[in-house]
Amino acid sequence: MKNKDVYFLLIVLFTVILDNYAQDQEKVITFSKGMWHTGITLSIDDSEDENIDNLLYNVIENERNGFEINVLGGYFVKEAMSVGIQYSYLKRERDLIYELDDNEARRQSALSRHTATAFLRNYFPISANNRFNFFNETDLSFGFGNSNFRHTKSDTDITKTFTDEYNLKLGVRPGISVILTKGFAFEVSLDLLGLTYSNEDVTKDGVKEGSRSDFNFDFDISLLSLDFGLAYYF
Repeated sequence: MKNKDVYFLLIVLFTVILDNYAQDQEKVITFSKGMWHTGITLSIDDSEDENIDNLLYNVIENERNGFEINVLGGYFVKEAMSVGIQYSYLKRERDLIYELDDNEARRQSALSRHTATAFLRNYFPISANNRFNFFNETDLSFGFGNSNFRHTKSDTDITKTFTDEYNLKLGVRPGISVILTKGFAFEVSLDLLGLTYSNEDVTKDGVKEGSRSDFNFDFDISLLSLDFGLAYYF
């Protein structure tokens, strides 16, 4: 197993070790019935490459940018158990200019997606003062969006592809919540398991090409699947 594959387990071990050195053993929080919690995560991608040779073509310029924002709110229906909803928005764009066989071409793409999620989350304290807590989240999400792809080889050779998509996913997401102060927490979670049904409708140059449906099961323990965010319990 690679180092990044055990990164999440190391976080658990590290937080427990830190707590063993804590002098104040008074509980900093109790996840009692009637409490609320809210949280937000934000990721931003902005990168640019120039004059790079690869096996297929010479990259003249490659720009990538985008962001993803997630906001959630939950209510504790019983001790250490909350239910809630989450909204996510994802936007990505790419502009690639490359050279192949002494001819310059350009690929432009854009993706936009909205996702609504209902979740059930169970908390399990892993420290005496409840500062460090493991949680397991089971969620059901529905997402929809579209993507555009434009491939330009010359002024007259232009291909445009438009895709409408939607998906339904049942997932499992374990994580750790670290209470910082007065209800504020730093949280790390891992998109571990997912059962997903997705559908795409593709239109190329104004003509509908058809539809494609997929049914996938994912199990992933990877650093790239980690999400970091801030939460507030009140």
